[in-house]
Amino acid sequence: DDDEEEESGEDEEDEESEEEEAAPRSRGLPSQHVQVKGKRRVIAFVGGLDLTNGRWDTPTHTLYRSLATEHATDFLHGWCISPEWGPREPWHDIHAKLEGPIARDVIANFEQRWRQQAPEQVDALYGVAGNNLLLTEREEAAVTTRLAQQKHAQEVSGGSWEVQIVRSIDRFSATIDGVENSIQHAYITAIRAAEHHLYFENQYFMGSSQYWLDDNDVSCHNLVPYEIAHRICDHIRNKTRFAAYVVIPMYPEGYPETGAIQEQLRWQWNSMRMMYKMIGNTLREEEVDAHPTDYLNFYCVGKREVTDGSQAPNLSEPPEEENELENRLFHVRRLPIYVHSKLMIADDDFIMIGSANINERSMAGDRDTEICMAASQTAPPTVGGRHRGTVHQFRMSLFSEHTNESVAEHLNPDDVACVHRVNELAKRNWEQFMSEEITDMESHIMPYPILVDQAGDVTEAVKFFPDTQAPVRGCASYTLPDKLTL
Repeated sequence: DDDEEEESGEDEEDEESEEEEAAPRSRGLPSQHVQVKGKRRVIAFVGGLDLTNGRWDTPTHTLYRSLATEHATDFLHGWCISPEWGPREPWHDIHAKLEGPIARDVIANFEQRWRQQAPEQVDALYGVAGNNLLLTEREEAAVTTRLAQQKHAQEVSGGSWEVQIVRSIDRFSATIDGVENSIQHAYITAIRAAEHHLYFENQYFMGSSQYWLDDNDVSCHNLVPYEIAHRICDHIRNKTRFAAYVVIPMYPEGYPETGAIQEQLRWQWNSMRMMYKMIGNTLREEEVDAHPTDYLNFYCVGKREVTDGSQAPNLSEPPEEENELENRLFHVRRLPIYVHSKLMIADDDFIMIGSANINERSMAGDRDTEICMAASQTAPPTVGGRHRGTVHQFRMSLFSEHTNESVAEHLNPDDVACVHRVNELAKRNWEQFMSEEITDMESHIMPYPILVDQAGDVTEAVKFFPDTQAPVRGCASYTLPDKLTL
């Protein structure tokens, strides 16, 4: 999955703003006296935006119960399953809408790319600077401030933001000098500053090969996995609580027995082993009576449905034997939910959303071209020194989606009580997912199928991924160049 950036720098939205009164606004908030009637605002979007079939979904992530309605003409399955039997591949993703001056940075990125890739068509660019149909930067800033104040008046979590665009890009993709890998730098900076917890959702998770226990001669040098483990070890040495949650797909999109996916799984396996061994060693050295999974956990998400409510055209007639994959899934009625999001949250304060995966292709800067937004609120509300603003609310909503519960333990993810509650629910879901008895799964979170012992050694929970003969630990390829899978 190349996951090239998808951006909407030229998307615009009407802002039919009328002249505001100079009198004080409700709740005593100051007003912005700006006349922008009839002008338009620039709105931009970043995230895991794939403009193709099967990407629209809801937090319920149906398998069969929307095949004749929402997904009647929007069916997709990475195994090339027929919609006659299903299931569809459920899809989880996250995007961000950007307003205010930051949207113009997305335009600048778009223009740099356009000028490099299509220099003979520069005249086709829609001019923004000095365009009388659009708000000026000053007007845009004033309107954004006003909207933030209105939101703050309506919701305690509202308020203004500090936002930055970060990229992976080089001079072959845009009119810049050299290589920019500010996405990786932003990840590292936020991880090193984290005081309580880290939460990740990502399509891939591999890196720091220079620290792997095996295969450490491959070029997957981004520091994100190492920095997460190192930050956890710092907190163990300081005798302070800390937890990192990583949600990834059960396996990359496609059929997991193929050579490319098996190699990607191998690099992911190596990254996990390295991280848990670092944590296990630190717990032993510091004589801390705790388990590595009290600090670091990997999860996947899954779905299972009984036949009630199914909209599959062929509900009772099993596929022919030659339709092996359809036949296999027809009888088990389960599937992993594909995690396509690229998200990091640190301490419920800092958030990154964009197109960048945690692998070398997205982090290096001179390979895949990526764009992310990195943001935090300027003055979020706090309770007991903990952030309780919009980032906190968004992280809580993700916990609620994956666990189907909203409980007090989720308020502070670094607490071991939260870690244990999530892990216990994930374990029950895994047992339900794997059971011979088919029942509706009420929540999605499951442990990634590995086992970690007290020393930080990792083994497989099952040898093969469910309904496949694909090894969980993956396998390096002797024919594929590493650069294709890192």
